[in-house]
Amino acid sequence: MRTVILRENEPYSIEYLSRLFQCSNEQVIQYLKSLGLMNIVKHINKTWNIDLNDFLDVDSIDSDTLNLEKGVYLFTYVGMFLIDGACIIVYPKYLKNYRKDKYNGYKDLKQIVEVIIKYQANKQDFGGDTNDGKEYFNILSLTLDLFDNYYKYGLYRNEMDISEINGYGQILWNRTMNYSIPYIKENRPIYFDYYTSKKVNNFDDFFHRLHACLLTEISDNLNDILLILEVEPLKLSNEKLNDFGDVDHIIQLINQELSQQFVTSRHNTLKLIKSYFEKSYTYNQSDVVSLVGTGSFHNIWEEACSVVLNNNFDDTLIDLKLTYKKTHYSTKISKIVEQPKWYYSRDEAPHLANKTLIPDIISINNEEKTFSIYDAKYYQIILNDEQVAKQPGIADITKQYLYELAYKEFMVENKLSMKENAFLMPTDEDEKKIIGYVSLDMFRALDEIKSKSIKIILLPTRKIYADYLRST
Repeated sequence: MRTVILRENEPYSIEYLSRLFQCSNEQVIQYLKSLGLMNIVKHINKTWNIDLNDFLDVDSIDSDTLNLEKGVYLFTYVGMFLIDGACIIVYPKYLKNYRKDKYNGYKDLKQIVEVIIKYQANKQDFGGDTNDGKEYFNILSLTLDLFDNYYKYGLYRNEMDISEINGYGQILWNRTMNYSIPYIKENRPIYFDYYTSKKVNNFDDFFHRLHACLLTEISDNLNDILLILEVEPLKLSNEKLNDFGDVDHIIQLINQELSQQFVTSRHNTLKLIKSYFEKSYTYNQSDVVSLVGTGSFHNIWEEACSVVLNNNFDDTLIDLKLTYKKTHYSTKISKIVEQPKWYYSRDEAPHLANKTLIPDIISINNEEKTFSIYDAKYYQIILNDEQVAKQPGIADITKQYLYELAYKEFMVENKLSMKENAFLMPTDEDEKKIIGYVSLDMFRALDEIKSKSIKIILLPTRKIYADYLRST
């Protein structure tokens, strides 16, 4: 299987992709059309009224390399997918040395896949919508669940009853009397040989064979990907899935078996097998792109930061043993921020707006009596002595100051001091780094604002993701 390694939001030409995919320009265009329908790829040309240096997540744009007359393609997706027998790996935009990961045992890739799978499992989001409403499915997530289930419980099995002579099971008296010759003593039969019952695994059972065949066929199709993820491919059957009938027939039989199977582990195995057939075999196999990944990796970055930094956003006052005179103990920290009041000119009774300021991360340390406000940004900021680029906008900066102002009375009442007000951005380096700050003089002049500036903090993604994966 060919492996093609790419990076999120990096511009690629048709010619470059055709060399990577080892096919003609025309074939690459067909691939890109399919991927475009799934929101995996975007096409940019000269009609886009944008500054490419601001839009693309690369250090600089070489206008000679990027022929905007023909257009360039961006993969707005992070993860892995299969297309026409090739395994495509798209790394996050912040990984500078992503091509070296192959020679490091794909450590970064394995961690990223684990993070995506955990996030999607928590959010129950195993797929996404394409432009035409068609669903795509992260088939590798289900594949790994199937393998994990197999290593825990083995192949699906049904027992059958057999009889044996002089075994240790229950005596089958009817069979014994019909087929054994007794010794008669004092008009009473004495049996020296008797039939007993025994339960054994039925290796010819339809679902046992189907399970073995499915795991084998998945292993054959995804062999290289499984090896990358350190999952041992399985060879359990010489049968083919086509031997078991069409998909509708298989699903019908699984539903029948589910209705009479009450062992939890076996019930779960059947549901996984059914889900695989329902999801992966509903597509035309010539068009399908099998994948694990997301087009919204920024959500994963935000979630990982929220979990690792112990976001108290949804905790209540009573949970944190705090108070606030303007509300009750069951109020969430997120609800402390006041709502806008709307007044009709002829009526002084206010209408409260449904929405208000919503901080990204609120971290409260009750022991140290500190309060921090963070905004996780999936940005690749450039901030040095020569320039600033790809930075948060004025609205983001303003909101960080307003969040602090909104919680001012709450902090005073609970004797909490402002520790940090910061933007959190990913880096592939190994240490946390504060690279600078941003400020607005209009807020610096306010005594109520203790954070005279908003820090720009780069967080090491490998450590953040490791902590996220360890969390419950």
